[in-house]
Parts: sequence; structure tokens; C-alpha cells
Amino acid sequence: MHLHLLSFTIPYPADFGGAIDVLEKIKALHAEGVRVHLHCFRYNRPEAPELEQYCAEVRYYKRQTRFSLTLPYIVSSRVSMDLMGVLDADDYPILAEGVHTAYALLQGRWPGRVMALRLHNVETNYYANLAALEKAAFKRSYYRLESWLLGNWERKVSGLPLLAIHPGVGTYFQQHYRSGQVTYLPAFTSYAPGNNPTGRGEYVLFHGDFSVVDNVESLRWLLEEVGRGSDLPWVVAGRRGQNVEQILKAHPYARLVADPGAEEMETLIREAQVHVVHSFNPEGIKIKLLHALFAGRHCIAQEALLEGTGLEETCRPAANAMAFKTQLDMLWALPFTEEEKKKRTEVLRAQFDNRANARKLMALMGL
Repeated sequence: MHLHLLSFTIPYPADFGGAIDVLEKIKALHAEGVRVHLHCFRYNRPEAPELEQYCAEVRYYKRQTRFSLTLPYIVSSRVSMDLMGVLDADDYPILAEGVHTAYALLQGRWPGRVMALRLHNVETNYYANLAALEKAAFKRSYYRLESWLLGNWERKVSGLPLLAIHPGVGTYFQQHYRSGQVTYLPAFTSYAPGNNPTGRGEYVLFHGDFSVVDNVESLRWLLEEVGRGSDLPWVVAGRRGQNVEQILKAHPYARLVADPGAEEMETLIREAQVHVVHSFNPEGIKIKLLHALFAGRHCIAQEALLEGTGLEETCRPAANAMAFKTQLDMLWALPFTEEEKKKRTEVLRAQFDNRANARKLMALMGL
């Protein structure tokens, strides 16, 4: 059983949501006996020999600084004739990860070949939201153009068999692009259910990659609209980004843990009493939400992030700042019980079983 997998990046180390989904998918397929032929686009990460233990082969392609008036940059920079030549050499099924890598699938070179596109996001909305948050004029213009081009591109790829990481992503393609072949395939995670600590924790935790503007703006909103005036201690943890230290200066109840290692991040998650998850860009599934649910205690997330996920039983929804405050005050003194842990474990295990989802993927790809 062979499968070509086209990855938008080198998925090792798996230190952000998209990379986690790709790497854990590869591991699960390998465990099921699939020989994965991995094709990675390289631009800001070194080659990763660690991937070779899970793959029949690993190939790397340099991402080009190639702009186009018709293709989104995230697509045009990943067009590779070398990749096309490799794919010409056999008839193994092809799985493209993200609309970024779908160019090869639309060239009409392999009629009858099994091919599918993994949808990680509604990228046109993602970039539109980035534009709305961005303060620098040049970046804002780039995000707007990319969003427009991505809308056209998503319409083109919508006729492919689509594997949506989030039910809402699949629904969007069905409603806006009339996609007819959409299957929900949950995110592959590196977390095992049933490891949540019980009892009480020590602080409110918000974590994320603060080199991403959405996470910075969410942090600003949470501290100003939810945390201000409260005597609850907050911890802010994640990859260092612009303005984070400046934001925290106005909020002495919050402390920053910048660039924590994996072990330190796990400790921070396990010792928190309440996790807050918020985004101005609620597209796809937030892996940090899953991380909190798999490894933490109480969790509050905005309603838009939970809609259609089946995770509503495991997490308290909040529609606005007042709802976040109310839920925080309610959960702060409540121990996380064995009963809650058991219920959450059942929900997560039913949906996010990597081996079961790998077998589902294999069936969809004809393996």
C-alpha cells in the first residue's frame, strides 16, 4: 500500500497545528502498514531525517518566491515541476495537504487516479480576517489580495474529493462552492485521552504562537475585556511575538512564559485551573483547543470555535466578554472531577482516534 502525501511544510518538529495533523497522520498510516511517499515544501525549516522512520521516502522541494496575478502566493510558491515528474512515475494515490499544495491535482495529467485534498481551513476567510487585524498597510493589502485570489482558487479545487478537518470547513465548501464530495476527517493529534489532572489548578492560561497577529489581538482583547478588574492570576505562554511584553505591562495580574519547551508547556497546561481559547479567526479546528481538552482541566472557548465540532459537552462556550467573565468566576473554585474527566475522555476518544481515522482515510484513498 503506497500513498503520495504532499505537505505544505516540513512537518517536523510538529510545533503548530497544521504540522501536528500532518505528522500524526503519517505516523498512524505507517502503523497501519501504508508506505508514505512524503513530499515537503521547504522554506524556513531544515530537512528532518526524523521523518524517514515513518516514510518510504522523503523528498524536499524549495518553495519559490514566485508571485502570480492568478494564483495565490501560498499556491504559486509551491508549484514544482520536479514534483510533477516524480508523481508521473507511478499511479499511487495522492493526498494534498491544504489548498496550498493542490496545483498538481488540477493539471489533468492522471485521469482515473485516486486523489484527494485535505482542507485545513477556509483560507479565503482566514486571510480576510488577517487583513482586518493587520495595522501595517503593505501587509494588509497583501492579505486582501491573497484572500481574493484564494476565493477563486478554492472554487477551482472544490470539485476534488475533499477531506475537511472541521465540519464547518466542509459545510462552507458545500454551501459556497457547491462541493459534492466532502468527508469530515477529524484532526490527527499527538495527545492521548484520559490524562487530565483532577482537583484544582493555580491560574488561568492563554497560550498560542504570538508571532501570529490573531493570537496577539486575542491576548489583548482577553486581558482588557475579560481579565481587567479581576483578581485571578493569569499565565500567558507561547512563542514570543511583537508587542506581547508591552501588552502585559498594563496587566500586572498576568505573567508571560515566553518560548516554553514542550515539557514546560505540558506542565503549564496541567497546572492551570481554567484554559481560555479565543480567536478572531475561528476557521478550522484549533489544535490548542484540543491540547487543552486532552491535557487540562476546565476550558472556556468562544462559541464560534465550538460550533459543529461535537466538543460542546467538553468545554464551556462563551459568546462575549461578559460570558467569559461569568464562566471564569464560576469555574475558578470548582475542582475538575473524575466524572468530568471520564465524560471528556469518552467524547475525545470517539472522535480523535488516530488509528481509526487512518483506516477511514485508507478506505477513502482506496488503500
